[in-house]
Amino acid sequence: MSIPQGDHTGGAIRKEAAIALDPLLPQLRRCQHQALLLISALQALHSRLRASIDHKQIEICVLFFLPRIYRCIPASAIRIIFQILHTVSGIAGEEKVLCLAASRAAMVGLPLVQGLTVSIHSASIQLQQDLIVIILPLGISFYTFQIMSYLIDVYRGDADVQKNPLMFGTYVTFFPQLIAGPIVKYRDIDDQLSHREHNVALFSRGIKTFIAGFCKKVIIANSAGAVFEDLTSLPDAHQTVVGAWLAIIMYSFQLYFDFSAYSDMAIGIGRMFGFEFMENFNYPYISKSITEFWRRWHISLSTWFKEYVYIPLGGSRVEKRSRAWFNIFAVWALTGIWHGASWNFLFWGLYYFAFLVIEKSFLKKYLDKAPNVIKHIYTLVIVLFGWLLFCFTDISQGFVHLG
Repeated sequence: MSIPQGDHTGGAIRKEAAIALDPLLPQLRRCQHQALLLISALQALHSRLRASIDHKQIEICVLFFLPRIYRCIPASAIRIIFQILHTVSGIAGEEKVLCLAASRAAMVGLPLVQGLTVSIHSASIQLQQDLIVIILPLGISFYTFQIMSYLIDVYRGDADVQKNPLMFGTYVTFFPQLIAGPIVKYRDIDDQLSHREHNVALFSRGIKTFIAGFCKKVIIANSAGAVFEDLTSLPDAHQTVVGAWLAIIMYSFQLYFDFSAYSDMAIGIGRMFGFEFMENFNYPYISKSITEFWRRWHISLSTWFKEYVYIPLGGSRVEKRSRAWFNIFAVWALTGIWHGASWNFLFWGLYYFAFLVIEKSFLKKYLDKAPNVIKHIYTLVIVLFGWLLFCFTDISQGFVHLG
C-alpha cells in the first residue's frame, strides 16, 4: 500500500512510521473488515463535512474528529490512515493538512484501542455536535461581561456614555484579551481609549510580558497537557492510583500556566498599544486557604462578580446570615455557569461555595492557628478535587478515573 507524498518533512515522518509499523502488518491483515468499516466511516464523515461547512474550516474540523476516530481504531491500522485520508480528500490542498494532522496525532501517541466501534450513524451525530461547538462565537463569555460592565458603569454614573462607536467597538472587541481575558471593566479603560502613553520603555515591557506568557504556554502548559492526555488515555487495565493523581496534578499545571499565559500575552500586547490591564493571576497555588486562592486566581473574574453581583445583592453587610450565604451562593452558581453549559461546571461552582461558607463559618479560626504547611496542603487538596469536577463533563467518570 503506497503512502501519499507531501513535503519533505511529512514524507520523512510517514517513511519512519511505515518502517516502524511493518511488523504490525499481520495484525492489519487480520483486521481487514475493521479497516473497510473505517474507510466507509471516514468517507461518510468527509462527505458530510463538505456538505455542511465552508471548505476553509476543514482543518478545524479535522482537528476535532480525527482524534476521536483514532481512539476507536485498531493499533495496526495506523498505516492505512494516510492512504484513507488521501483517498477521501477531494479539495485541493487538503491532503497536506490531513496527512500532517494524522502524522502529528501518531507521533504524540494518541491511544489506540483494539477493535473498531465506529458506525456511520454515530459518527455523523458526533460530527454534528462538533460543528455546533465550532460555530459558537469565540470569547462570548468575556465580551458579554465587558458589555455588561459598560452598561452598569454608565447606569451608575461611574463612567460617561461613549458616543464614539469606534471607541466602544475597540473596548468590546479588543483582540488581545477578547478570548481569554483578563476581563476589563469599562471604567478602568475609559480614559485609556482616548488618552494613553506610547513610549519605547512601555513597548519593551509589553514584549517581555508577552514572551514570558508565550513561554509559559508553549514550554510548560503544553507539556503538562500532553502528560495529562497520555495518562487519561491509558486503558483501564494500565491505570494506577498514582498515575490518576499525577494526571490531575498535570491538569492543574496545564490549566494555570495555560490561562495565566494567555493573560500575560494579552497584558503584554496591551502595553505595546499603550493600554494597562490588571494582573489576572498572583501565584494562586501558594495560597493557604480557599478564600485566599480566589483572591489570587482569575482576579478579573472574581472582582467582576464581586462588584457587579455580590455587593449589589448586599454582600456580607446584611442582617441575616442566611442572606449572606445566599449572596455567596448566587455568585458561585453564576461563576460555574459562566465557565460552561454543563452540570459539572455548576457543581464545580457550588463546590467552592460550600468550602467558602465553611471557612467563613468556623474553619478560618482553626486554619489561622495551623502551621503553614498544613494550610497549604489543605488548599491544594481542595483545589485538585475541584479541578477533577472541572475537567470531566461526566463527573462519575472523573471519580472512577481517580479511584
